[in-house]
Amino acid sequence: MPDKVVLVTGAAGFIGGKTLHPLLDLGYEVHGVSHKGGVDVPRVQWHSCDLLNPVETEKLLARVRPSHLLHTAWHTEHGKFWTAPENTMWLEASADLFKKFTAQGGKRILGIGSCAEYDWQRKNKALWKETDLCRPHTPYGRAKLALLEKLSALDASYAWARLFLLFGPDEKPERLVPYAIRTALGGETVRCSEGTQIRDFIDTRICGRALAQVLDSDVTGVINIGSGETMSVADLVKKICTLCGYPENIKLGAVPMNKDDPPFMVPDLSRLHNEVKFAEHQDTSRALSDLISMMRQY
Repeated sequence: MPDKVVLVTGAAGFIGGKTLHPLLDLGYEVHGVSHKGGVDVPRVQWHSCDLLNPVETEKLLARVRPSHLLHTAWHTEHGKFWTAPENTMWLEASADLFKKFTAQGGKRILGIGSCAEYDWQRKNKALWKETDLCRPHTPYGRAKLALLEKLSALDASYAWARLFLLFGPDEKPERLVPYAIRTALGGETVRCSEGTQIRDFIDTRICGRALAQVLDSDVTGVINIGSGETMSVADLVKKICTLCGYPENIKLGAVPMNKDDPPFMVPDLSRLHNEVKFAEHQDTSRALSDLISMMRQY
């Protein structure tokens, strides 16, 4: 049996799908789990499983016998996942998955966390560190933090990737980046808030490579995942409109600011760079240009 057999949940999804090629490149035998069918990635073995069903989960683990687990599956319905009751269901199912994986001899788990675990009421502009206070303000953030607590109690090597703001291929069309691209390409005005919020936006393709490297390392505990590039929401949207050829097609302040939105949300990436040794540089303009080219075809 191969030494590196990884089971990737949510493997056809927005995040999980971007980890498959990097994991193959690192020498893993890759098994993808998806309730909606696999994607065409050579050498990935696909499995259909309802991870909310503990019997199906146990059968899947017995069939694959993975040495590594990368768990990206979760309820992610746009605009609703923050408060959805499914967060509790996924917390319980994920904890059960981790426990069963460890019991059958699994070696290492990488769970997917979120910047939503941190305290969004903080006012300073210091980089967000993995050791900072966690005080999640949404059921989604609380469920993720509770899952981390359950994972840390297991007798297994684990890491917990706290993802910051993502964009990339296969993104839900209602989200900011695809909305702005689609609207700008149509020659219409992109409406957004004042856009003063400072963020770290990371391309999911780079995120996928970072996650694969974290899983393949022996680094444990919480690890922030971001691009290392900082910009305001307004600057991001302006960049999109300019790349689409309509630099003036933006109306700032057309949408009210979310009162719970932190003014500054930028991670400290010291662990990712210094311990995991992941140092890929993101060219945001190029990444956005790639997305614009893709969307022009549809």
